[in-house]
Amino acid sequence: MELVRVSTFLAAQSLSLSAEGLERFLDALKPEYSAALAALRRRSQGDYSPTKREAKFPDFKPKGLAGMTCWTVFEAWPDPSHSANGFKTERAPLAEVVSWIGD
Repeated sequence: MELVRVSTFLAAQSLSLSAEGLERFLDALKPEYSAALAALRRRSQGDYSPTKREAKFPDFKPKGLAGMTCWTVFEAWPDPSHSANGFKTERAPLAEVVSWIGD
């Protein structure tokens, strides 16, 4: 099961599990991992139909950048010159590029 790199994933999240906890986690993960591989296999063969497993999840409704122009995304991005690490940046060059290519 290290194919899914459980140990690497847990370490990256700064998590550790007891032997019993790891066993329970892997028991819960195995059927989901197998189902994900089966879905990828079907999709690689052109079958994009929804499965019963996928039906138990709510429909995906994208949020955030939908409908925003590149300029509104830029304006929404935090200005690094206000960051605590002292990193300074110039927004003027990007403003010129945006005005040159248009919204």
